[in-house]
Amino acid sequence: MRSLAVFFIFSFIISTSLVAQDVSTAKTFYEEGKLDRAKSAIDAAVKESAANLPEACIWKYKIYNSIAKNTAYSNLVPNAAKEAFEAIKKAYDMPGGTDGLIKELGVGYMSKFNDCYIGFISSGSGKMNKKNYADAFEDFKSALAASDFFYKKKMITIDLDTALTFYAGYCAFQNKDDKSAEYYFKKLVDRGAYGADVQIAYGWLCNYYLEKTKDIEAAKLVCSKGLKIYPSDEYLRSKSIEITRAGNNIEDLFKQYEETLAKPGAAFTDYLAYGAELYDYLFVNEDNHTINNTEAKRIRMKDVLLKALQLKPASAEANYILGMYYTSIAMEINKQAEGATVDRKTALNKIVDSSANASITYLEKAASLFTANPNLSSNKKVQLKTALQQLINLYNYLQQPAKSQETEEKLSKL
Repeated sequence: MRSLAVFFIFSFIISTSLVAQDVSTAKTFYEEGKLDRAKSAIDAAVKESAANLPEACIWKYKIYNSIAKNTAYSNLVPNAAKEAFEAIKKAYDMPGGTDGLIKELGVGYMSKFNDCYIGFISSGSGKMNKKNYADAFEDFKSALAASDFFYKKKMITIDLDTALTFYAGYCAFQNKDDKSAEYYFKKLVDRGAYGADVQIAYGWLCNYYLEKTKDIEAAKLVCSKGLKIYPSDEYLRSKSIEITRAGNNIEDLFKQYEETLAKPGAAFTDYLAYGAELYDYLFVNEDNHTINNTEAKRIRMKDVLLKALQLKPASAEANYILGMYYTSIAMEINKQAEGATVDRKTALNKIVDSSANASITYLEKAASLFTANPNLSSNKKVQLKTALQQLINLYNYLQQPAKSQETEEKLSKL
């Protein structure tokens, strides 16, 4: 046993000597600016079985950190900055690590940790601004790892850097890495974080659960948390409507719209969305359900759409829906007049004429606004064509051939 112990001691001495030699060689190459050869030497040092000497790790930090900052050598180790930070962390945790750090880096060695942290943020920000989201994500992850290290070592008192967590999640979703985006955005939502940028996290995560994972309860929870912090967020409000719609209870959906409009922050988009919802319920999908309180809902539909136009007179969509509403009324009353008595038919025809003229007013305005937009979406183009076709029908009904022909020419050019 004694000879065996002597053998281990002897082996340790040899191994330690080799490490020291490799570190000394790495130092020489480092001072000569030969970073590639310095890297090879320090890599050999940290691979030795006795490489629990902090000096090897500290010099790996110095060499790799220099490689990260030197454009001539930066391709030598693509993630050199990250490896440098891992090396200095390892040195810090080793027996005698603090003494070694003071010896090699000076009494202000803690600033080197912060330099790494700032470097990750700066690099990530630059890459993010250039839309290199994949590499920016890795930098922000490294910055978060540094922040976590600082917290665990009680160097800082904040355990979650909300800004960095957001940037990591943002770069992940821009890079279509949904799982990573969910991970970081969920951290923010679970913590109830807030801020101008963080607002995006709530909307993205809500939509992710609603559309991708089909987890309605999770989407509802995120949306609820988000609206408490950002009550005027139109995107979250629209998602809240979608979540309610997923419950397949139309009356609950209408109730939610009413609650939204009753709040001080109700916006044009809220009124337009509710008006469109009521129009579809009353006239587009009417064969798929039993309509309750038809007349009250029609009156409410007109009220909210008129309020939408009050807030935004140049809304092509609001004008279009109101125009289509009056067309639907004209067709409905016209059908009633077919079998009516003479007096009743005369009265009904007056309503048809009035509705037709009201429809023309709104559809002409909608068509004009749609036409003035050079970047119409495919859906808006369909609405424009429908508006023009309905105008042709209305002009023909009211015996206005010149306007009908003019509108036909516009339609043919689309």
